Amino acid sequence: MKLRVLSVRIDSTASRRYHLHMDSIAFLIAGFAFGAPPEFPPTPPEEEARRDALTRYGLGIQSAWNEKPASAVKQFQAAAERDPKAAAPHRELAKVYAELGRDSSAIREAKLALAIDPGDHFTALLLAKLLAAGHNETEAIAAYRMAVESEALAKAPLQLFAALNDLSRVAAKAKDSATAEAASMRALGLASKQRSELLKPGGYERRELDRKRVELYERLAESQLPRRKFDSAVAAYETARDLSLDPNGANLPSGVARIHWNLSAVLMEKGEPTPAMAELEKYFVFLPASVKPYERYVELMKRSGKKADILATLRKFVKANPKNTGLNWLIAAEQMRAGDALFGVLIVDPGDADAFRVLVKAYFDTEKYKSLMAYADDLAKAARGEGAEDSPPPKRNADVKAVEQVRLLHGAIKAERRHTAELVRQLVGDFNAGTVHAPETLELVNFLALRDGQQVEFAVALLTAVRAKKDSAELYTLLFEVMREQRKWRTLAEVAHEAKNTPAFKNKLSPYFSAALAYAEMGDERKCLAEIDYVVSNVVADGRLGALLEKARMLNLLAKHRESLKLCAEVRTEFPAASAQRRCAIIEADSYHRLKENLKAEGLLREILADDPDDVLVLNNLGYHLADQSRKLPEAETMIRRAIDLDREERLRVYGTPEVDRGTYLDSLGWVLFRKGELEPAYELLSKASQLPDSAPDAVVWDHLGDVQYRLNRKDEAKKSWAKAEELYNGSHLGLEAGRLDEVSKKRKLP
Repeated sequence: MKLRVLSVRIDSTASRRYHLHMDSIAFLIAGFAFGAPPEFPPTPPEEEARRDALTRYGLGIQSAWNEKPASAVKQFQAAAERDPKAAAPHRELAKVYAELGRDSSAIREAKLALAIDPGDHFTALLLAKLLAAGHNETEAIAAYRMAVESEALAKAPLQLFAALNDLSRVAAKAKDSATAEAASMRALGLASKQRSELLKPGGYERRELDRKRVELYERLAESQLPRRKFDSAVAAYETARDLSLDPNGANLPSGVARIHWNLSAVLMEKGEPTPAMAELEKYFVFLPASVKPYERYVELMKRSGKKADILATLRKFVKANPKNTGLNWLIAAEQMRAGDALFGVLIVDPGDADAFRVLVKAYFDTEKYKSLMAYADDLAKAARGEGAEDSPPPKRNADVKAVEQVRLLHGAIKAERRHTAELVRQLVGDFNAGTVHAPETLELVNFLALRDGQQVEFAVALLTAVRAKKDSAELYTLLFEVMREQRKWRTLAEVAHEAKNTPAFKNKLSPYFSAALAYAEMGDERKCLAEIDYVVSNVVADGRLGALLEKARMLNLLAKHRESLKLCAEVRTEFPAASAQRRCAIIEADSYHRLKENLKAEGLLREILADDPDDVLVLNNLGYHLADQSRKLPEAETMIRRAIDLDREERLRVYGTPEVDRGTYLDSLGWVLFRKGELEPAYELLSKASQLPDSAPDAVVWDHLGDVQYRLNRKDEAKKSWAKAEELYNGSHLGLEAGRLDEVSKKRKLP
């Protein structure tokens, strides 16, 4: 691999040292030439260190050019240690690490170089690109600003234009509209004033530059919308359109369709439905496959007072674009709103995600919650197929198509956030009437309830249904999950014991697991171990590993960390498979963290990452613990952001939509940023985490949020967050661990 050492210039300080070193050598040669051996005063240790640093720096450059990255890293590191005031070794280290794909190390070295030499635009650009690649847009924007405001880059229009273009793109992604607008305008001004410079050999081709300008004009328009600069946005889009259509300009007619679509959105937001419809009609010439443009047109017709013409207009669109099956769904939705039941025919063979979105919106608009949930039950039943109620899918005669339909329907319902309370109320009414929905439908409503603050109402309804229908394993299992999510440990223990005595759970061990967890959280060691030991003694061979690991986890919750480590050691001997060793390592790392033996824990987690760099749980856990120790914060941030991205990708693959972020991971990232002193971004993340389903009942999240609020001088808010944390810590193992409950009680008394 050829390393791209993009610059071998030595910074001004290093250059002066280099000439001083050469002067000394020249003096030495001159002395010998005249016959008398010169006498030199002893070199001060500081100067000797600087000379050694310069020598090692040169050796590092040579190693990099000779494709010896390990040697180059070693020499540059030595140079940095010998001369802490020199920026050049850190700059070169950043480049070598970036080439090797060690982004976190490259980021660290780039920051060190810029701390010494803030005018180093090359390193600022490298840092910005690394941060942007790691989805740390906030810091990336700051690094880009450092670069584009440097005097050196001002003299290099080609590099400056590229940097401004990148800055506007990253700022747009970060929803920083002011920065995106300023960067886009400056880049466009540069493209106009110094066009000849940008088109010189080695720069842009003419058409390439004009296409960059189209992107910038579109980005400029997008950045102006949040501040309602409608006229400027329209002008920017129109310029982008004209440039795209110009055969001597960008010559990109395929991009014009997108511009018509975006112009219609601006005009719609501006309150001009007729011009917005005109832009959509130009867009329809391209025969869009999505139903969304036609939905927007229907909305604009309603705003224009043309509601009576909607059905006739949609039928014309069907003739013009017969391949867009979603148009039939729009027609059916409008008929349904008028009292027609045509959806009963269409839902037999739905087309795609858009169709389900239109369907769900129509059900909600007409307040047919009962019918919607019944439809969800029917699809779930078809997807599940025939077989015992508690047998795992896929069952005999399971409908593969229905499985996909369930996913699409649930995704569409989750996207409509305003109707959760009505769905929960419908569920309560159905339970009271003796109607119990499919487990998949109940899981869906539970998700919505947790997300949208209806979890208490849902839990009460579910508990009522469980006790009225004691033979339903699905209802009990869901209730266990709900009680765990809401940290209702006493209720969980009660319903777990009830479940043991029902026919549905005969010879099943899940109630014992649930009871053991509840007792561990409440600190009742005797009852917890009695439950888990029963499982270990009665589990079948295939389940022994899981039972033993669950016991090790319970021992950690009971603060019996040495016993947990001992049990894990026994499990490692009994189960040598790599997967079992990994599961043991995660529990052992947790034990060591709780024992404050952090380096041992870190070593175990890093061993897992060495085998699987994409282990989401380990990336999050290690990143969080490093942050909690205020160690290696840039690396911790990179790890957690990587975990968040991988988690989103996985849920997108499995569910077709990333749904909502995992709150525990956002809490980890917020805690890293807090430790780094980035209070406002930390506050935003922790505020969001405090409202998400998996993390809203987590005392640690509220504790962290209170710390950030206090540092931001939002003391009243902080005390409310700490009060919430105290409530959640009480009756939980977290409250006893490391004195958290006492600590948060003291924080509430701070002035």
